[in-house]
This record gives sequence, C-alpha cells and structure tokens, in this order.
Amino acid sequence: MKLIIFVWALAVAWALAVAWAIYHWPPERVASIPVEQWHSVTQPIELGSWTLRGKQECEETPKTSEWTMRRFGFEKDTFKGKTVLDIGPGPVGRLTWLDGEFIAIEPLAEQLKTLPFARLEKYHTIYAQPAEERIEELVGVVDQVMVINSLDHAFDVERILENVALYLRHGGQAMISVNVSSVDDDPYHPLQVKPSALRKLFARHGLDILREETGRCTPTEDSWGNGVTYHWWLRKSEVGKPNTSHG
Repeated sequence: MKLIIFVWALAVAWALAVAWAIYHWPPERVASIPVEQWHSVTQPIELGSWTLRGKQECEETPKTSEWTMRRFGFEKDTFKGKTVLDIGPGPVGRLTWLDGEFIAIEPLAEQLKTLPFARLEKYHTIYAQPAEERIEELVGVVDQVMVINSLDHAFDVERILENVALYLRHGGQAMISVNVSSVDDDPYHPLQVKPSALRKLFARHGLDILREETGRCTPTEDSWGNGVTYHWWLRKSEVGKPNTSHG
C-alpha cells in the first residue's frame, strides 16, 4: 500500500512539474518578422509608447544607470578612449553613468530627439536606421557593443548579430540583455527567439559566450518586462569568422 501511495505521489509531482514547465516556458517565436510590419506597426507602437510613458523612464534611467552598469561588470571609466556602440538606446539609453562618448543606432532617433525629456547627448554619432542595415564605416572598429532591451524590438535577430560580430574588433566584446516574454502575441515585442536559438546564432557568427545569467536588471526589477531576462557577455572569436551570406 505504501508503495502504491509513493508511486502515486511521484506521478502527481511529475505531472505538476510538466504543467509548470509548459505554462512558464517562453513561447516559440520566429527570429524575424516582415520589415513592412516592423515599419507600419511595430515602430509606430514603439514611438507611441515612448511618447506616452517615456518621461518617467527617462527620469529614472539616469538614476539606475550606475547600478545596472555595475551589475553588468562595468566601472565608470571602463570605456574611456574606447569605441562603444549602443544599439537601440531609445530617447535616453542606459549608459548615462559611464564616462565617454558613444555611438548609437536608433531607428527612431529623429522622432525621439523632439521629445522634451530626451537625453541623447552621450552619443556623438547617431545612426537613424535599423540595426539590421550594415554600416560599413563601423566594420572592425568597435571595442564594445551594447544591446540592452532592444533585440526584441527589431525585425531580424540574425542580421543584427551578424552586424555586431562584423563591427567588433578581434577580441572585442558585446553585452546582450534581452527579455524572453511569457506573453504570446505581444504587439510591443513581436520578435523573440528562445535562448537556445540565440546561443546557436552567437556560435554561427563567431561570438563566444563568456558568461550567461538571468534576472536582475535594475535595483527594483528582475526583468525588462513579462517573462525572463537573459544577459550574455560575449567576445568576438579570434578564429571564428562570421557568416556574411546576408550581405
């Protein structure tokens, strides 16, 4: 009788564990969406969101920038004299605490600059174009790339990672922090891939994983939104060569 109860309890525990995993596992998503959808739907939603809620976030981000940068292992003078590229900073960016002048790729830059609370003075050069479009003058000259809470707002993850690898000098590094949403059909984040898919893309484009973590993003937040936030510290492989077939 005790054996029957024990087996029954194990079966129930296993069923509950499977149900929990299915419920909490991030949904399978595509690695790209049509660029027309991105231009006509995703970007207007993004701009509208910043217009409506941006003031508070732009006021809070400089206050939490030090904590977030230290959490990622960077000190105030880490990038002095370095070429740093920030992909998708929005109207303020999370690098405000760091010393130095940075480059940004922000497709909504011209519109965001008009917002009264925008703070983009950290960036001496801003490319107002999609990160999927290659910028030849950046190839092989960047020491550090930051992609913080912006990868899931794009339209083609692989093209961005391919460009990141091309922009980095040999031995250059990248910090990628991305939210893997638990909400399906999220209009704010239509493009997402599972962490396992991202790891494969890193390897494909010669980006070695130095460290991987999940969790805390700011002093009060464990994720950038719904679901789980993953952080990757990457380094351009000295021997691997990115696949440039996308052109």
